[in-house]
Parts: sequence; structure tokens; C-alpha cells
Amino acid sequence: MNTDAAVDSVGGRVGSGIIIRDSEGNVLASSSQKIMSGYTPQIAEAVAYLRGLVLAREAGLRPWEVELDAQTVVKLVSSLTVPCSEVGLVIKDIKLHLLNFPDSKISFVPMEANKAAHHLAKLGLLVEDVNVWLEECPPSVAPFVLGDRPNLM
Repeated sequence: MNTDAAVDSVGGRVGSGIIIRDSEGNVLASSSQKIMSGYTPQIAEAVAYLRGLVLAREAGLRPWEVELDAQTVVKLVSSLTVPCSEVGLVIKDIKLHLLNFPDSKISFVPMEANKAAHHLAKLGLLVEDVNVWLEECPPSVAPFVLGDRPNLM
């Protein structure tokens, strides 16, 4: 599972992108969502990850590997302590959801390896509702799905 957030500080909008694939790179689920505006980039990235966990649970999927390009969020989720802050509240919720996925591993990836989730997040800036696709992604994102997994090209 890859997640990302896109923040439009001028327009005051935040979008999240989620893509869940199997070990061969096939898309199992994807989503673009508008999330509450006013979030800092760190909180937006954490909320995108939380929404990814919710999507996985609701779709009956198990995200074995979770990849984010937000290194601070990866460190906060991996830490034994939770900061007493606004982002800490989201991290606490993430850790509660991770109880449903005890074998899930989180890791940092460079932005170049997270393009599909990033483009879904940018799409989330434009939507008014939650968009979910099962076993596919929007056609505009498909080239980036292959780009994230160069061994499939």
C-alpha cells in the first residue's frame, strides 16, 4: 500500500491518494479523497496513511507493506512513543488501526517510487467526495502505477 497527500496551500485544499497492490503490482484498490483543509503537510500525510488503513480494512485487504514518502510520519509510526500534539492524535489512531494488521511493515520510499499515490492525491484536490476503485485505478494514474514498479514494464 502506498499513500500520499497533496496540499494546495493557496486554495486551502488537501487531497489524499491511496493505492493498494498485490506482490506482483496488480492494483487491488485505489482512492482519491478530499480531506479537511488546514492541515500541515505532516498531518496530511498521516491522515492519508490512516485513510489507507481504513480503506484496506473496509475492502478486506491486508497491507503487508506500507510505503510513504513522508519520512517523519514513518518515524513517528515506528516509534514506541506518541508525541503529545495534533499529529500525535493521528499517529495514535494509526497505531490503533495497525492492531488489525499486526504483520504490516512501514517504510520510507523516495517520491519517485510513490508517484501513483501522489497523482491520486493530486486528483483528491479536485474531487468533492471519496472516490474508490476496486481492482483498478483512474486511467490518468495507470502510467504511474507501472512507473512505481519498473520491473513490470
